[in-house]
Amino acid sequence: SMRSIISKYRSIWIDNIVKRLSELEKINDIRLLILREPPEEDVARELIKKLSDSETKIISMIMIPSDRGVNIEISLSKDLVDKIDARELIQELSKYFRGRGGGKKDHVSGVLEGSIETIEEKIKEILRRTRA
Repeated sequence: SMRSIISKYRSIWIDNIVKRLSELEKINDIRLLILREPPEEDVARELIKKLSDSETKIISMIMIPSDRGVNIEISLSKDLVDKIDARELIQELSKYFRGRGGGKKDHVSGVLEGSIETIEEKIKEILRRTRA
């Protein structure tokens, strides 16, 4: 049935991401997972929240272009919350990319003006200045 095909597709997509976790780029010992335009927003959102609970030293994010800019969601693993405040991260990004956003210390969302590539570069630059 179509439902089982979709379910299988979702689990393959998630498995592929989980397999890549060990190969993620590290900046100051923090792994950075960026899901650009994921096929299903809800599944991606659930995944980054689960990774924040189950993994250490990881920042997971979703970036999706929209007519208002780039929708972004950022989730921090619990061990990073003492060193990095996701709210400060989205505020700094909002200054550069004329955006807005907010949330909690470990999970924020917002909308930024700019390309996914330039936003990604700025995030990496911010993380290079951060000691984890």
